[in-house]
Amino acid sequence: MVFNFIFEVIGTWFFTIFAAPFVNLELLWILIPVYASWFFAEFFQEKTGTSLGNAISNAVVVLWASVDFLRTTVHAPASATAGFIAKIVLCGLIFAYGILIIIQGVKTAPITRYIGRVREVTYVVAIFAPVIYNVVDFDLKFFLGAVLFAPVYYFTIELFCRYTPNPRAIVADMQGEPHL
Repeated sequence: MVFNFIFEVIGTWFFTIFAAPFVNLELLWILIPVYASWFFAEFFQEKTGTSLGNAISNAVVVLWASVDFLRTTVHAPASATAGFIAKIVLCGLIFAYGILIIIQGVKTAPITRYIGRVREVTYVVAIFAPVIYNVVDFDLKFFLGAVLFAPVYYFTIELFCRYTPNPRAIVADMQGEPHL
């Protein structure tokens, strides 16, 4: 019984991250630019750390996604049910996360380099997009998978970044080559 639940949590997480965008192709409209910005920022800009300016820029991705999530939620045929209200609240929380990154970045708070890192921003958008687009239910299995596997996601990318060679763009920046 417990093992079945654990496997369902794992399956829900894998489905949410990897398969859900192909169940509802409208998810790709928001996720392709998010994944593209994640890839380029992660491997060409943040591989050696996140600047405050970069973190603030990453907040724009969160803000844009939260507005799209709200648009999608409001335009979906629904009434003022608990699920509808929960999605509106979720959109507000994601928007607040983006605003928090910006405010903390402007204040030069060190936490900005962590909460505004592109991999965190991408995870928040990628994990909640299938819920907003009605592909995955926001239930206990989803919530546990999202929370428990966030460190797996984070450290898998961290290991990949750590053990792959730096791109020439990173090397040039580290050597202080002049900007044009």
